[in-house]
Amino acid sequence: MNNLMHSPAGRAVRALAAIRCLDPALPAVLMVLLLVGCRKEEPNDPPQVLILQPSDNFSIQVPDTLSVQASLTDAQGLTGVTIQLLDANGVPVVPSVSLAISGTSFDLQRAFPVIDEGLASGPYSLAVRATDGNEQGSDFRSINVSAAPLRLRAVFAVHAVQGGSVPVTRIDSVFQAAAFGTYPGDLAQATLASDPRLLYLAGAQNAPLRAIDLLNGNERWSVSNQNMLGSPFFTALHQGSDGRIYHATNDRFIKGANSSGVNAFTAESLAQYRTTFLHVQDDQVVAGQEQIAGPQQRLVTYTRSGGALLDQFVLDKELVHTDRLAMNEV
Repeated sequence: MNNLMHSPAGRAVRALAAIRCLDPALPAVLMVLLLVGCRKEEPNDPPQVLILQPSDNFSIQVPDTLSVQASLTDAQGLTGVTIQLLDANGVPVVPSVSLAISGTSFDLQRAFPVIDEGLASGPYSLAVRATDGNEQGSDFRSINVSAAPLRLRAVFAVHAVQGGSVPVTRIDSVFQAAAFGTYPGDLAQATLASDPRLLYLAGAQNAPLRAIDLLNGNERWSVSNQNMLGSPFFTALHQGSDGRIYHATNDRFIKGANSSGVNAFTAESLAQYRTTFLHVQDDQVVAGQEQIAGPQQRLVTYTRSGGALLDQFVLDKELVHTDRLAMNEV
């Protein structure tokens, strides 16, 4: 009997007896915990997505509509699918299309319009993304986009200040003129950006630099006029080939913002000089600068990436316009 109690079986009997002494229900609880802990987890793999149409390297010309077909499966049950056209940075360039779906499989057939005439030529990616509420699966196809042909859509005439405001007239493609908008304040310079569809109005003594939406005439964003002098605050305005809007102010600063108004470039005019002309070429920003208290003029260049001063040249002629002549030549 002693040998039995000291054997492994005997020790188990003593342990079970001790448990019963503590709580008669405890073995049942331990058994339940044991069963729960051993239950096998169900798989939760992401949805499987296969684009059947269009094929890889498919080509379209804006405006066009892609016929998208894809096979979607998921063991947990699908809940949604999204179609996107992405640029090289993975950013959607046209409105996405999203659908609520159900079931463990779904055959997607959907027309996907690509009609934004501001879309540039180049390679893009068509993405189809499916989700089951927890996991997401995707498939991609390369799409070659040719931009819409250039055509005259409208001409915008910015008038001189009238009654403390700047009136703007829109002339459409059949030369019908209509009032576009009236913007309070004065005016120093104006320019237009076709791709983001913005009209820029730069004030003189008091009005801000406004980015006006060409579709509805509303102000998208602005840069305040912080004039502390008797001269116009905004002294130069230029729509760069890099998509930035560059402007100079009478406090000697030169800045460049993207079409959303986020500043991406800052430089300073030479001491005792003020920038009155701007031009962007390749990796440089070219500034025409006038001496504040003298007759001298200079052509000054900066790095486009960081605004560092590169070079300067004394001008013996008045600068009225610049254009590209060759690499690093204007």
